[in-house]
Amino acid sequence: MADAKKKEVPAHIKEFYDRTQSIENIINNTRNVHSDAYVTATSVLKGENDKHPVYSKLDDEDIRNKFIDKLIDSYLQFAIKESGSNPQTSFEKDVLLQKYVGITRQQLAGIVEKEGSNYTIDTHEKLRESLVKEQEKKLRPLASGHLKDEHIDDILEHTGTKQYFNKNVLELEKAASLLGLYKNNGEIGIGAMRQLKDQFGGDAYFTTDTIKQMKNLKDNYKKGN
Repeated sequence: MADAKKKEVPAHIKEFYDRTQSIENIINNTRNVHSDAYVTATSVLKGENDKHPVYSKLDDEDIRNKFIDKLIDSYLQFAIKESGSNPQTSFEKDVLLQKYVGITRQQLAGIVEKEGSNYTIDTHEKLRESLVKEQEKKLRPLASGHLKDEHIDDILEHTGTKQYFNKNVLELEKAASLLGLYKNNGEIGIGAMRQLKDQFGGDAYFTTDTIKQMKNLKDNYKKGN
């Protein structure tokens, strides 16, 4: 019976969740592509009797270039599959690489050349995370691109946070962030309001009662209650 009483999720909120999941899939897929490309490329760093990559070989220009070629080949295979295109020139390939993996051959070559034998899996994954972070920065806003000011009430109702906010001053961007928080946490209580206060930049977005509850929570925490 309890399930029957649950309100249906509004279409625009469901679309936010669907878009968010698609973005997360893209980001995770990109992470995997970067990691798999590195594993494939390390084949040029192994001799017949080497069980593991010999990173000192990256100080050799010829081997280093073969290593970079392997990385780029893996990236291009992924980008071509995703885009359905067939780049012919180096420019077309770089455009595709920039769009789908966030780096061109020249940029990657510069980094590997600078690092040399220090371009280990740890170094590569630091680069991977910086590229994924940039990708995420561009993609995340698309999850809420369809939402409008008129949807703020629905968002507050859906996330169970109506009582906390002064909705007359709550902007759509901040309301949309509640959906992301709700998706991850399942519920949003007064404890989360303290974090949102810092994120939102002050008390103006919260009701007087919410501000009082946040203060009490902070005071109790200091007292060890």
